[in-house]
Amino acid sequence: MQRAARDTLASLKQCLTSAAHALKAFSDRGSLEPATAVEVHRLIALLADRLAQLPEALCHGEFRPKNIILQGTEPRLVYWEDAFGGVSGYDSLYWVTILENRPFLQTAAFGQTGLAPDVERAILALVVLLKSYLAVLSGAHLKLRCRLRSASPRFSSCRADHAACAAPAI
Repeated sequence: MQRAARDTLASLKQCLTSAAHALKAFSDRGSLEPATAVEVHRLIALLADRLAQLPEALCHGEFRPKNIILQGTEPRLVYWEDAFGGVSGYDSLYWVTILENRPFLQTAAFGQTGLAPDVERAILALVVLLKSYLAVLSGAHLKLRCRLRSASPRFSSCRADHAACAAPAI
């Protein structure tokens, strides 16, 4: 990656710092089983330890179908506001965390990036952890729970007066 881009973009190192905050927050809330928290911590630490040896790349940061358009017959990535200086393979691993792409998680996710399998797992853990943390910070997880509640009585944990329940469906 060119020096100018490296100096102005967020970095994967900053993402790892955010991951540590997210992991602590989820652990403090009891949102993660202790064994899961230990494994996620191990994977994040592994990624931090190997970061200097991993191939640098400009990462889109939110590589998903809604951020791809066609210009003629050529696909183009749009909405680069989440771009950061990361590692090669990050965006392809992010891609499989999108709900409609999850069927490919077992068959196409691993072994496609050129990274070691444990590094690929660490990147996936990082992506899922940070996406989950952002959902909690933004309240998006509450809106989903409220929509589920209205669709099924099984999800009745949301209060009827909850602000997210009144929010329009996305």
